Amino acid sequence: METDSVLTTAEAVQFLKISKPTLLKCIHLGKIRAVRAGKGWKILRSELHQFLKGQVREATAQENHNLRVEANLTKERNQESLTDSHTP
Repeated sequence: METDSVLTTAEAVQFLKISKPTLLKCIHLGKIRAVRAGKGWKILRSELHQFLKGQVREATAQENHNLRVEANLTKERNQESLTDSHTP
């Protein structure tokens, strides 16, 4: 039985020969499925093969909603940390 290898963000960037921002954009748009792990992402090699073959999956409405919620929460946390760091 063949197993699908898991790649880090850096390995996926090398494999696809694209920049890290481009990879992250593809992940956030749902063109490449990945799992957030710590400060990076984990991506199955088979996902990258599908992406290269043009078998891009469209993000569902729920996935897009979840990404917007996550982005808003991150923005709020960043603003709070800036406010807290400026408080005497």
